[in-house]
Amino acid sequence: MSSPDISWLFSESNSIKFDISRLQISPFRRTAHHTKTTCLDPFLVISSTNYPTAIMEASPIATSTRPRENGELLFDHEIANAPGKSIVGLRVSFGPDGWTPPHRHGGATVVALVQEGEILSGMNGNPPKVYKPGESFMERPGCHHTVGENNSKEKPASFIAVFVIDTEVLKVGGYAALTQLDEGW
Repeated sequence: MSSPDISWLFSESNSIKFDISRLQISPFRRTAHHTKTTCLDPFLVISSTNYPTAIMEASPIATSTRPRENGELLFDHEIANAPGKSIVGLRVSFGPDGWTPPHRHGGATVVALVQEGEILSGMNGNPPKVYKPGESFMERPGCHHTVGENNSKEKPASFIAVFVIDTEVLKVGGYAALTQLDEGW
């Protein structure tokens, strides 16, 4: 699916909310200016002042009637004492019965700390485990996150995800490089 020729959009702050339901990643491009704009479906914008904007396009490849996760960028910093590495924080929220398809994280190490509700998480084909507020789990580089969902059909759930990733991966791929959904999603 080719990307339409549209303007690249920027948010006015580094706290960006985005819905990542059924997405495919469109190309990235740096731009020197910031503009206030509104972006309507089927395109969604993820950006900050440090990295290229990611515009993602709704994918007709795979669908689900379950609600998908929402993410909010909390921080993004290059790590001074670890040259070539960056640390990025996201708040990931699931509505009741929310979920995310199987995915990987661009070679990043990811630590997730549950804040609210219960998260059912399974990796690399191992049996999924329920994590409650205050509990954490880690995804190592190359880890295949096969189950990620809210364990409740009635209450919301959320966690903070902290990524340690190669800075170059972010510069080239933007925030969309943080998560690659399995083929078909």
